Amino acid sequence: MKIIYCFVIIFLSIFSDLYAKDTNRVSEYITLGNVADNLFMIEKKLDAEPQIGSEYAKEFITKAYKTEDSTLIALGHYILARAESYFGNPQLAFFNAKRSLYIAKLDVDKQLKFNVMSNYITVLIELKEYNEALKEANRLLVSMVADNSLFEMQILTTLGTIHSYLEDKQTAIVNWQKALFLADSAGYDSYCAHLGNNIASTYIELDQKDSAYYYLSLAERNAKKLNHFLIDSYIHYTKAEYYFKYGQFEAALEEIVYCIDSQKSINDIFISDAYQLKSNILKKLGRFEESISALNKHIQIFKEYESQASTIRERKNQLSFELNKTRTEIDILNKQLMFQRRTFYIISGFGILLSIALTISFIRNRYRTKRINEYSDIMKAQQAELKNVNREMEESREKIIFDANKLMHLNQKLIDSEYELKQLNVTKDKFFSIIAHDLKNPFASMKNLSDMLHDNYSYLDEEDKQELVASMKTTSQRIFELLENLLTWSRSQRGIIQFNPDIVTPVFVVRNNFELLAENAANKNISLVNEIPEDMEIVADSNLLSTVIRNLTSNAIKFTPADGSITVWAENKEHYTEFYVKDTGVGISEADIIKLFRIDISHTTIGTGQEKGTGLGLILCKEFVEKHGGKIWVESKIGVGTTFKFTIAKMSLEV
Repeated sequence: MKIIYCFVIIFLSIFSDLYAKDTNRVSEYITLGNVADNLFMIEKKLDAEPQIGSEYAKEFITKAYKTEDSTLIALGHYILARAESYFGNPQLAFFNAKRSLYIAKLDVDKQLKFNVMSNYITVLIELKEYNEALKEANRLLVSMVADNSLFEMQILTTLGTIHSYLEDKQTAIVNWQKALFLADSAGYDSYCAHLGNNIASTYIELDQKDSAYYYLSLAERNAKKLNHFLIDSYIHYTKAEYYFKYGQFEAALEEIVYCIDSQKSINDIFISDAYQLKSNILKKLGRFEESISALNKHIQIFKEYESQASTIRERKNQLSFELNKTRTEIDILNKQLMFQRRTFYIISGFGILLSIALTISFIRNRYRTKRINEYSDIMKAQQAELKNVNREMEESREKIIFDANKLMHLNQKLIDSEYELKQLNVTKDKFFSIIAHDLKNPFASMKNLSDMLHDNYSYLDEEDKQELVASMKTTSQRIFELLENLLTWSRSQRGIIQFNPDIVTPVFVVRNNFELLAENAANKNISLVNEIPEDMEIVADSNLLSTVIRNLTSNAIKFTPADGSITVWAENKEHYTEFYVKDTGVGISEADIIKLFRIDISHTTIGTGQEKGTGLGLILCKEFVEKHGGKIWVESKIGVGTTFKFTIAKMSLEV
């Protein structure tokens, strides 16, 4: 709907100089000479003041019927179709647009003919009759282009829109690119901005980042030359989608806020979509209360948009009143006719002296019969129209039921999301309680050791001093590792840590981490074995993969006794690469395995060298593995050893 609405606005701006100057009302007499002026004036009114424009459209078709000129009547149905489209009545718009196609058979101004046929295609798109719209658009392309690049640009844009709705994205892009070339050659900046935005939005859906960025930049450059808030708003919406798609959530939030502020409530359903996107962005940023507020705004606007269906009921009531009024007038005329007939038979017996009066009565009788027939025709036409309105009401009722169900589903999702947020807050509260406890103990130990060293320094021999300093070093190292993991986890939760995959050689990643941990392993005489093939290459984020390898290897050193070994190995599978870090340590019980990788459970185990851990490192490993589309798990036997296994999904880099 966004594409159609913007297309109509730009269409009017491009052809504004093709008509004569504007007037304030419909001309008193509609003729072929002033029809273009009147149509353009009404279209401008529909754009600026839809209610007044609608009244002018009805006034135009009334005057057109009085002329009994088939061309003017067809054009009257065309402008009435445009008015019905503005008020969200696609069925009535289709009824009038279909009647306006009579213009296509006549030898009239090509611009008017093109406008009528284009409008018919637009109404078909609004009714979601995409295949029929595609057939008509191709027919128009063949019959109307004839060296007219402006017409060709219009039709190519429409073809792109139809293919987009038919989910044929590549064909849509091809048509829009052809139209963009013509628009750029002709210097239509608004069209270039609109088409560039459509192409960028479609490339975002196809996950083609570089192409989306190129056309988004092109659209923005052309929009800066204009002063059209609607086009500018759509471009900022697409930029928000782009940044959201590729994880730049702060930038996405800035763009969607600008989009909503500049929209001025022109198109309520578009504003509804914008608030939904804003809610999703805020959720990613962890601003959950603001996210729920934006989602509520989305639902509120969606409800207001759906309430427009009540206008159809008002039209039905009005038609019913007019039909009943017509029936009453016909009944009165029937009674008058019966009385006149009885009078005619009585008077006929009086002979030739009353022949003049009889002739007058006969003429009056024929006149009233003609009026009855005319009213009968009107009543039949109104009955047919009322039948159509009833059918439209039934379709509208079904749509309202469908939308009500959809709204219930959205409400349920909101309830579920609220429950999920509450659970997440409870879980994080537990986690912070655990971290506070784990930080408090080593700091207390560090304080006691430093107090002991300070208060008894002169009484301690050198061996005792060395032992206290060694204990302080071990405790401070543990505090540093805990804080480092905690800061890394915090950055991950706030979306600061970016996922930047590239070609990585795993054997070098493991080798670098073994060098960092070599001293810890040497203290316990533990062998570090790197069995990853030298020629293996994968697509991964080297920093995140290094963090996973380092945490798992560090844990293995803690829980492996002296003279043990730790082996890291990897193997390529069809859809992923599998790694394992295997130790000959003390093992993990089944009861403790289920506590791993959870932030709401405190699980601290003493290593073979009295080392302590918090489990936060494993939580980081799980998050970073999942960023690679993989999973992590544990296999262990008490007294035999433990194997941590994880997978990295196979990915391809964009060119």
